[in-house]
Amino acid sequence: METRPPNSPRGWLSLPIIGLGLVLVVLVVGVVVIAVINWPRSGSAAHSPNNPLFPDLLEPSRIDTATAQMKSTIRVAVFDYVRKHGKNGDFPSSSFDLVSPPQGRGILFAEAALDPWGHPYSIEWIVQDPDVPVFRIVCQGPNGNAPFEVSSSE
Repeated sequence: METRPPNSPRGWLSLPIIGLGLVLVVLVVGVVVIAVINWPRSGSAAHSPNNPLFPDLLEPSRIDTATAQMKSTIRVAVFDYVRKHGKNGDFPSSSFDLVSPPQGRGILFAEAALDPWGHPYSIEWIVQDPDVPVFRIVCQGPNGNAPFEVSSSE
């Protein structure tokens, strides 16, 4: 004899089917987590400009970041460097010269001396005068072939 209540569900709503559904949900969540963790990062081959599958959507923000770094951090570091070392005729030619000791003679951390693509900024001198220095800070851009610049007066 069966001891089930007369209106209880039968068949496809049994416990093994519900358990299988939960296992599938856990598997899908696991695959999504692994995909997010292994998503290609900048600098990888998937982010090359010739790869149509992963266009680099962050490029405009990296250009804005580089411009902001040149107008503030790098510019201030150049003026500080020239104030300290310019009287001796020592003028920086790249952002690596602005790195704080022991690597350099400036005030920047090594990470701050690099643009968003991992390249140093170059410094082009128009007037090498320690009292009124005039220079241009140049970033080579995403592929090293699309330079943009900021002058010392900006």
